[in-house]
Amino acid sequence: MFPDRALSKSNVIAVKPVTVKVIKPKKKVKRSANAYAFFTKKNRASIKEENPDATFGELAGLVGSAWKALSEEERKPFIELAEEAKAQLKTDDEE
Repeated sequence: MFPDRALSKSNVIAVKPVTVKVIKPKKKVKRSANAYAFFTKKNRASIKEENPDATFGELAGLVGSAWKALSEEERKPFIELAEEAKAQLKTDDEE
């Protein structure tokens, strides 16, 4: 093909065979959201509106403080949502 480029020991490169390790994806354990996650999803936007200059970390602290300030009665709807999500995940896993 290229007569001026004849193979000689000086222009041949030795190539090692490459082994490829196949990494299998790990099975993720599905977990349902807890009551705090449902509370955060519902209230984060309103807390952000009240504190527009808050950083992400400060906002997380404010949401946590609001959650701690709730009574058991006020937390009950979020706890029920978490229980429903857990039951739904369990029925989905069985199928």
